[in-house]
Amino acid sequence: MTNEFYGLMAVYFIIAFGVFLISLYIFRSIFNIPSFLRYQKAQIRLLEEIAKTQGVDQTKVQSIISESIGWETSNK
Repeated sequence: MTNEFYGLMAVYFIIAFGVFLISLYIFRSIFNIPSFLRYQKAQIRLLEEIAKTQGVDQTKVQSIISESIGWETSNK
């Protein structure tokens, strides 16, 4: 294989890597993943407070919270 081939392969690799980074940025922008996770955590805290004010058993609330935390860590 010639040096020209290796040069073209390097250029294609750099272009492909750039396209990958751009598509990753677009994906994060479209779905706004960090904001979604913040909203989800805030929603869980709010629902926990509502359950406390409504008189739901504290052990039941804690079991639901621990299940939701386990779900968040398993999907990372």
